[in-house]
Parts: sequence; C-alpha cells; structure tokens
Amino acid sequence: MPALADAQAEAATAPPGTVIDGADLAAQLEWDECDPLAEGAPMQVDSNGRIVPLSPEGGSLSERALLERLAARRTELESFEEELSLRASLVDAAEKRIEERAATMAAMEAQIASLVDQRQAMETGQFAGIVAMYETMKPKDAANIFNELDMEVLLRVAKTMSPRKMAPILAEMTSSRAQELTVRMAALADQPTDQMTPNDLAALPQIVGQ
Repeated sequence: MPALADAQAEAATAPPGTVIDGADLAAQLEWDECDPLAEGAPMQVDSNGRIVPLSPEGGSLSERALLERLAARRTELESFEEELSLRASLVDAAEKRIEERAATMAAMEAQIASLVDQRQAMETGQFAGIVAMYETMKPKDAANIFNELDMEVLLRVAKTMSPRKMAPILAEMTSSRAQELTVRMAALADQPTDQMTPNDLAALPQIVGQ
C-alpha cells in the first residue's frame, strides 16, 4: 500500500490537528485502502502523525460554544421582552386607574357644583321671599324693624328692594339710621346684590306679613 504509506508520510510532516479533505485523500489512495465510511469525510492529523477521521465533537466545539451563547442571548432577550411586557401591563393598569379616578372626581365635582347651585337658589329664593314680605308691610312698621336690624343685613335688603317700596320706609326711619344706610348704600353701589350669607338670612326677623 505505497499510496497509503506516502499519504501517511506526508501527513507526518503536517502539524497535529491539520484537517484533510477525505475526498482528496480517497483520490490519492486505492479505493480498497479507504474506509468506506471515511470516504469524503473530513480527516485530521493526530499527535502521532496518523490520518484519522475528524472527531465530530472536536470539530464542533467552537460552533457549539457559539450556539450556546446564542441560546443564552435568546433566553436573555426573551426574559427582557417578558419584563417589558409586564411593565407595559402595569403602566396600562395604572393609567386606567388614574382615568377612573379622574372620572370619579369629575362626577363628584359636578355633583357638588349642582348642590351648591341648588343651595344658592334656595337661599336666593328665601331671601327674595323675606324682601317681598317687607315690601308688603306698612312703611312705618318696616322702618321700626330696619332701625334695629343689623346694618350689613339691612344693606342687602334695602339694595334688593324696589326703590319705590324702599323710599317710604326710609322716610319713616330715624334720621341717623336713614343717613347711615344711605351712605353705606352709596359705597356699595358697584357691589353685586345677591351676596347674602346664611348668617345674614338668620339675622332677618321671621315676618309672617300683614
């Protein structure tokens, strides 16, 4: 088997681990000198200079390491993706809760505003009813009450009453009280008329009318 001896002699000069194409080696040797299973398979030179089939494990170490790194990286990316998905879900849930709370607060504010409007309308109606009762009284009787009424309350009442109804009452009031009321009304000429508080309403005498 001179061809095999020559091939082995040539391989002896090659560095250990050198990979040799099995097909090229088969072409140099007689077919009966080759292992059919090794024909066309990659070969390598071992530490003794012999030509042996390339070990699948030895030849794929770098590839296996690369695949392991890729698998680890893929696992890492999948874990990161799951974490991002979880964070996105938490953010969505938080935004939903904020929107629900905002809607609840808006509904409560609307309800409070409605109650305030109703209260103001009720107080305005009560005040208007009290003023109307004063307007139906005799000027002298109303003047006697106005002489003793708290000035802040009297200002609201007098400013709300019709000037035609207020004039005869003012004429029946004491001069000092009528003068003070006139000065205060002039100072409040630019102030809104509908600003009576519940305390002001409570200070008004509960007149049944005549």
